[in-house]
Amino acid sequence: MTNLELLEIQGLQIAVAKTQVLLEQVLEKQSKQEAAAAVCLGQLSEWLTLRQAVELKGAGTYNTYKCNAKLQPLCGIAEGKVCGLKAWRKATILEWLHITDAELERYQKASFEKMGRSINKVAQ
Repeated sequence: MTNLELLEIQGLQIAVAKTQVLLEQVLEKQSKQEAAAAVCLGQLSEWLTLRQAVELKGAGTYNTYKCNAKLQPLCGIAEGKVCGLKAWRKATILEWLHITDAELERYQKASFEKMGRSINKVAQ
């Protein structure tokens, strides 16, 4: 084996070692973020308003959600009122956080069935 080949092998070994360190750092950071998210979810109130839900979702503005019931948790059908504001249970919000625009039609149908409403009624 030539000196050049040995240097190439050593270079590859160093690159592999650096890659392993970087991968471990990424996995550690991801694990910390997941742990922080779990703590955060544990600290959520049992009832959340639309503003709180929108802040958790992190996409779109409050006014967009407020003006379009179809985008809201349970497509605008509140599970209760807190201080006169529409509110939803924590479990409902956690489910809603995963809904994308592509899933809205299916989610709307399921929401109306769950809440015993007709899909033809306007969400209030």
